[in-house]
Amino acid sequence: MLSVIFVFVALYVFPLLAWTDADLKKTLALAFVMSFKNFGWTLLMLTSAALFITAALFVFWPLLFVSVGGIAYVHAKILAFVFFTV
Repeated sequence: MLSVIFVFVALYVFPLLAWTDADLKKTLALAFVMSFKNFGWTLLMLTSAALFITAALFVFWPLLFVSVGGIAYVHAKILAFVFFTV
């Protein structure tokens, strides 16, 4: 259970560090709240990352070179929507 919370917070903490000027404690608290407030979007980000990596490993292995950029692109679009609707 603790690892799930860690992954949820890790999805939001680094974009929040770039987005805000708050200290680390406030940023971690905000990432925790945002990850559970936007639970559907958090699951979508985890699912999209898992799908990109799974497709790269089991379907077409050269997709590994593009999958990191694809994950970053999808997460950037989702996070822009989440940050602007807060």
